Amino acid sequence: MANNRIIIEAFKLEGFRAYLQEQVFNLVRNKIPHSLAIFAPNAKGKSSIVDAFEYYISEEATLNRLGKRAAQTKAGPIAMEHVEAQENGVDSSVHFWFKQGDDKFSDSRKVNVSLSTPPLTNAAKRILKYAKVPFIIRGFELRKFVDGVTPEKRYENIVKWFNLEPLFLIQKNLRQLRRQIKQKAEQNSELNERLIDLKHRTNNEIVTWDELKVCEWFNANVLFHLDKTLKLKTISESDETYQVLINRKEAEEKGIGLATLKQLISIID
Repeated sequence: MANNRIIIEAFKLEGFRAYLQEQVFNLVRNKIPHSLAIFAPNAKGKSSIVDAFEYYISEEATLNRLGKRAAQTKAGPIAMEHVEAQENGVDSSVHFWFKQGDDKFSDSRKVNVSLSTPPLTNAAKRILKYAKVPFIIRGFELRKFVDGVTPEKRYENIVKWFNLEPLFLIQKNLRQLRRQIKQKAEQNSELNERLIDLKHRTNNEIVTWDELKVCEWFNANVLFHLDKTLKLKTISESDETYQVLINRKEAEEKGIGLATLKQLISIID
Protein backbone atom coordinates (compact mmCIF):
# COMPACT_ATOMS: atom_id res chain seq x y z
CA MET A 1 0.00 0.00 0.00
CA ALA A 2 2.87 2.39 0.81
CA ASN A 3 4.31 1.85 -2.69
CA ASN A 4 0.99 2.94 -4.20
CA ARG A 5 1.06 6.28 -2.40
CA ILE A 6 1.47 9.15 -4.86
CA ILE A 7 2.97 12.43 -3.71
CA ILE A 8 2.58 15.78 -5.46
CA GLU A 9 6.09 17.20 -5.51
CA ALA A 10 5.24 20.41 -7.34
CA PHE A 11 2.77 22.01 -9.72
CA LYS A 12 2.81 24.97 -12.06
CA LEU A 13 0.00 27.19 -13.32
CA GLU A 14 0.35 29.46 -16.33
CA GLY A 15 -2.43 31.43 -17.99
CA PHE A 16 -4.87 29.43 -15.89
CA ARG A 17 -7.83 31.02 -14.12
CA ALA A 18 -6.48 33.75 -11.82
CA TYR A 19 -2.80 33.12 -12.71
CA LEU A 20 -1.59 34.83 -15.87
CA GLN A 21 2.14 34.55 -15.27
CA GLU A 22 3.87 31.30 -14.41
CA GLN A 23 3.43 30.27 -10.77
CA VAL A 24 5.30 27.26 -9.37
CA PHE A 25 4.44 25.65 -6.03
CA ASN A 26 7.00 23.25 -4.52
CA LEU A 27 5.58 20.83 -1.98
CA VAL A 28 8.75 18.87 -1.14
CA ARG A 29 11.57 20.22 0.99
CA ASN A 30 14.60 18.15 1.96
CA LYS A 31 12.85 15.13 0.46
CA ILE A 32 9.95 15.59 2.88
CA PRO A 33 6.47 16.14 1.35
CA HIS A 34 4.49 19.05 2.73
CA SER A 35 0.90 20.22 2.65
CA LEU A 36 -0.19 23.56 1.28
CA ALA A 37 -2.49 25.93 3.16
CA ILE A 38 -3.56 29.15 1.47
CA PHE A 39 -5.00 32.15 3.28
CA ALA A 40 -6.10 35.14 1.24
CA PRO A 41 -9.07 37.48 0.75
CA ASN A 42 -11.77 36.62 -1.73
CA ALA A 43 -10.96 36.89 -5.45
CA LYS A 44 -7.23 36.37 -4.88
CA GLY A 45 -6.86 33.00 -6.59
CA LYS A 46 -7.34 30.48 -3.78
CA SER A 47 -9.92 28.39 -5.60
CA SER A 48 -7.88 28.52 -8.82
CA ILE A 49 -5.31 26.18 -7.28
CA VAL A 50 -7.93 23.55 -6.51
CA ASP A 51 -9.45 24.21 -9.94
CA ALA A 52 -6.07 23.39 -11.50
CA PHE A 53 -5.94 19.93 -9.98
CA GLU A 54 -9.60 19.23 -10.75
CA TYR A 55 -9.11 20.32 -14.36
CA TYR A 56 -5.95 18.21 -14.61
CA ILE A 57 -7.78 14.98 -13.76
CA SER A 58 -11.17 15.83 -15.30
CA GLU A 59 -12.08 13.56 -18.20
CA GLU A 60 -14.45 16.28 -19.41
CA ALA A 61 -11.75 18.99 -19.09
CA THR A 62 -14.01 21.08 -16.89
CA LEU A 63 -14.95 21.68 -13.28
CA ASN A 64 -17.75 19.84 -11.58
CA ARG A 65 -19.50 23.03 -10.53
CA LEU A 66 -19.43 24.36 -14.12
CA GLY A 67 -20.71 21.22 -15.81
CA LYS A 68 -19.88 19.90 -19.26
CA ARG A 69 -19.12 22.14 -22.17
CA ALA A 70 -22.12 22.81 -24.40
CA ALA A 71 -23.51 25.48 -26.68
CA GLN A 72 -24.11 28.84 -24.98
CA THR A 73 -22.21 27.79 -21.84
CA LYS A 74 -18.92 28.83 -20.30
CA ALA A 75 -17.84 25.40 -19.13
CA GLY A 76 -14.78 23.49 -20.29
CA PRO A 77 -11.39 24.97 -21.30
CA ILE A 78 -12.89 28.34 -22.22
CA ALA A 79 -13.59 28.86 -18.51
CA MET A 80 -10.07 27.75 -17.51
CA GLU A 81 -8.01 30.12 -19.64
CA HIS A 82 -7.00 33.46 -18.13
CA VAL A 83 -8.89 36.28 -19.84
CA GLU A 84 -5.62 38.00 -20.87
CA ALA A 85 -3.65 34.89 -21.78
CA GLN A 86 -4.02 35.13 -25.55
CA GLU A 87 -3.30 38.85 -25.84
CA ASN A 88 -0.16 38.36 -23.72
CA GLY A 89 1.02 35.36 -25.73
CA VAL A 90 0.75 32.99 -22.77
CA ASP A 91 0.06 29.32 -23.46
CA SER A 92 -2.38 28.27 -20.78
CA SER A 93 -1.51 25.02 -19.04
CA VAL A 94 -1.39 23.11 -15.78
CA HIS A 95 1.69 21.03 -14.97
CA PHE A 96 2.05 18.55 -12.10
CA TRP A 97 5.09 16.62 -10.87
CA PHE A 98 4.41 13.38 -8.99
CA LYS A 99 6.37 10.71 -7.16
CA GLN A 100 5.33 7.14 -6.46
CA GLY A 101 7.94 5.23 -4.52
CA ASP A 102 11.18 5.85 -6.40
CA ASP A 103 9.36 6.58 -9.65
CA LYS A 104 8.86 10.19 -10.65
CA PHE A 105 6.47 11.22 -13.41
CA SER A 106 4.89 14.41 -14.66
CA ASP A 107 2.83 15.87 -17.49
CA SER A 108 1.36 19.17 -18.58
CA ARG A 109 -2.25 19.56 -19.64
CA LYS A 110 -2.85 22.40 -22.05
CA VAL A 111 -5.88 24.63 -21.88
CA ASN A 112 -6.81 24.48 -25.54
CA VAL A 113 -10.02 26.40 -26.15
CA SER A 114 -10.19 25.07 -29.71
CA LEU A 115 -10.75 21.55 -28.37
CA SER A 116 -13.97 20.75 -26.58
CA THR A 117 -12.16 18.17 -24.44
CA PRO A 118 -8.35 18.25 -24.37
CA PRO A 119 -7.16 14.67 -23.76
CA LEU A 120 -6.08 13.45 -20.34
CA THR A 121 -2.34 13.16 -19.82
CA ASN A 122 -0.72 9.83 -19.00
CA ALA A 123 0.10 11.14 -15.55
CA ALA A 124 -3.55 12.03 -14.93
CA LYS A 125 -4.65 8.57 -16.08
CA ARG A 126 -2.18 7.04 -13.65
CA ILE A 127 -3.58 9.16 -10.82
CA LEU A 128 -7.15 8.18 -11.66
CA LYS A 129 -6.14 4.52 -11.73
CA TYR A 130 -5.45 4.67 -8.01
CA ALA A 131 -8.29 7.05 -7.13
CA LYS A 132 -10.88 4.97 -5.33
CA VAL A 133 -12.78 7.83 -3.73
CA PRO A 134 -13.29 11.54 -4.54
CA PHE A 135 -10.32 13.41 -3.12
CA ILE A 136 -11.33 16.99 -3.89
CA ILE A 137 -13.62 18.37 -1.20
CA ARG A 138 -14.60 22.01 -1.47
CA GLY A 139 -15.91 24.13 1.37
CA PHE A 140 -19.47 24.46 0.07
CA GLU A 141 -19.61 20.70 -0.53
CA LEU A 142 -18.45 20.03 3.02
CA ARG A 143 -21.06 22.42 4.43
CA LYS A 144 -23.74 20.75 2.35
CA PHE A 145 -22.55 17.33 3.53
CA VAL A 146 -22.74 18.39 7.19
CA ASP A 147 -25.83 20.60 7.19
CA GLY A 148 -27.73 19.99 3.97
CA VAL A 149 -28.33 16.24 3.83
CA THR A 150 -30.05 13.68 6.03
CA PRO A 151 -27.96 11.30 8.18
CA GLU A 152 -29.03 8.43 5.93
CA LYS A 153 -27.87 10.24 2.79
CA ARG A 154 -24.62 11.21 4.52
CA TYR A 155 -24.05 7.56 5.38
CA GLU A 156 -24.70 6.54 1.75
CA ASN A 157 -22.12 9.08 0.55
CA ILE A 158 -19.48 7.74 2.93
CA VAL A 159 -20.23 4.22 1.76
CA LYS A 160 -19.65 5.26 -1.86
CA TRP A 161 -16.41 7.05 -1.01
CA PHE A 162 -14.96 3.91 0.54
CA ASN A 163 -16.40 1.52 -2.06
CA LEU A 164 -18.54 -0.26 0.51
CA GLU A 165 -21.68 -0.50 -1.62
CA PRO A 166 -21.88 -4.34 -1.36
CA LEU A 167 -21.82 -4.16 2.45
CA PHE A 168 -24.32 -1.31 2.40
CA LEU A 169 -26.64 -3.40 0.21
CA ILE A 170 -26.35 -6.33 2.63
CA GLN A 171 -27.12 -4.03 5.54
CA LYS A 172 -30.10 -2.57 3.68
CA ASN A 173 -31.42 -6.06 2.92
CA LEU A 174 -30.97 -7.07 6.56
CA ARG A 175 -33.00 -4.05 7.70
CA GLN A 176 -35.74 -4.93 5.23
CA LEU A 177 -35.69 -8.56 6.37
CA ARG A 178 -35.89 -7.44 10.01
CA ARG A 179 -38.96 -5.32 9.20
CA GLN A 180 -40.60 -8.24 7.42
CA ILE A 181 -39.91 -10.56 10.36
CA LYS A 182 -41.34 -7.97 12.75
CA GLN A 183 -44.48 -7.59 10.64
CA LYS A 184 -44.84 -11.36 10.44
CA ALA A 185 -44.42 -11.67 14.19
CA GLU A 186 -47.06 -8.99 14.77
CA GLN A 187 -49.43 -10.78 12.41
CA ASN A 188 -48.78 -14.07 14.21
CA SER A 189 -49.36 -12.34 17.54
CA GLU A 190 -52.76 -11.08 16.38
CA LEU A 191 -53.60 -14.53 15.01
CA ASN A 192 -52.66 -16.14 18.33
CA GLU A 193 -54.94 -13.72 20.17
CA ARG A 194 -57.85 -14.65 17.90
CA LEU A 195 -57.13 -18.37 18.44
CA ILE A 196 -57.20 -17.82 22.20
CA ASP A 197 -60.60 -16.16 21.82
CA LEU A 198 -61.78 -19.03 19.63
CA LYS A 199 -60.71 -21.67 22.15
CA HIS A 200 -62.28 -19.73 24.99
CA ARG A 201 -65.58 -19.26 23.12
CA THR A 202 -65.82 -22.93 22.07
CA ASN A 203 -64.62 -24.35 25.39
CA ASN A 204 -61.51 -25.73 23.68
CA GLU A 205 -63.53 -27.72 21.16
CA ILE A 206 -61.72 -25.84 18.37
CA VAL A 207 -58.04 -25.05 19.01
CA THR A 208 -56.92 -24.17 15.45
CA TRP A 209 -58.74 -22.24 12.78
CA ASP A 210 -60.91 -24.46 10.62
CA GLU A 211 -63.82 -22.76 8.87
CA LEU A 212 -65.84 -25.96 8.48
CA LYS A 213 -65.48 -26.86 12.17
CA VAL A 214 -66.34 -23.31 13.20
CA CYS A 215 -69.53 -23.44 11.11
CA GLU A 216 -70.48 -26.82 12.57
CA TRP A 217 -69.92 -25.57 16.13
CA PHE A 218 -71.92 -22.39 15.43
CA ASN A 219 -74.80 -24.37 13.91
CA ALA A 220 -74.94 -26.78 16.84
CA ASN A 221 -74.42 -24.38 19.73
CA VAL A 222 -75.92 -21.09 18.55
CA LEU A 223 -78.02 -21.31 15.42
CA PHE A 224 -79.83 -24.50 16.52
CA HIS A 225 -81.45 -22.61 19.41
CA LEU A 226 -82.64 -19.84 17.09
CA ASP A 227 -83.88 -21.81 14.11
CA LYS A 228 -83.34 -25.54 13.65
CA THR A 229 -83.85 -25.24 9.89
CA LEU A 230 -80.90 -22.90 9.34
CA LYS A 231 -77.32 -24.03 8.85
CA LEU A 232 -74.32 -21.81 8.10
CA LYS A 233 -72.10 -23.38 5.43
CA THR A 234 -69.41 -20.72 5.01
CA ILE A 235 -68.40 -17.61 6.90
CA SER A 236 -69.24 -15.27 4.07
CA GLU A 237 -71.75 -12.55 3.29
CA SER A 238 -72.78 -14.58 0.24
CA ASP A 239 -73.91 -17.51 2.39
CA GLU A 240 -77.70 -17.97 2.22
CA THR A 241 -78.09 -18.47 5.96
CA TYR A 242 -76.04 -15.38 6.64
CA GLN A 243 -78.38 -13.33 4.46
CA VAL A 244 -81.41 -14.76 6.25
CA LEU A 245 -79.96 -13.82 9.63
CA ILE A 246 -79.19 -10.28 8.44
CA ASN A 247 -82.73 -9.81 7.12
CA ARG A 248 -84.29 -11.12 10.33
CA LYS A 249 -82.05 -8.86 12.41
CA GLU A 250 -83.09 -5.77 10.43
CA ALA A 251 -86.76 -6.71 10.64
CA GLU A 252 -86.47 -7.29 14.37
CA GLU A 253 -84.81 -3.92 14.90
CA LYS A 254 -87.58 -2.19 12.95
CA GLY A 255 -90.25 -4.05 14.87
CA ILE A 256 -88.73 -3.24 18.24
CA GLY A 257 -88.31 0.37 17.26
CA LEU A 258 -91.98 0.74 16.27
CA ALA A 259 -93.24 -0.91 19.45
CA THR A 260 -91.04 1.28 21.60
CA LEU A 261 -92.26 4.39 19.80
CA LYS A 262 -95.93 3.42 20.37
CA GLN A 263 -95.20 2.80 24.04
CA LEU A 264 -93.61 6.24 24.43
CA ILE A 265 -96.58 7.89 22.73
CA SER A 266 -99.00 6.17 25.05
CA ILE A 267 -97.01 7.31 28.08
CA ILE A 268 -97.02 10.91 26.85
CA ASP A 269 -100.73 10.81 26.21
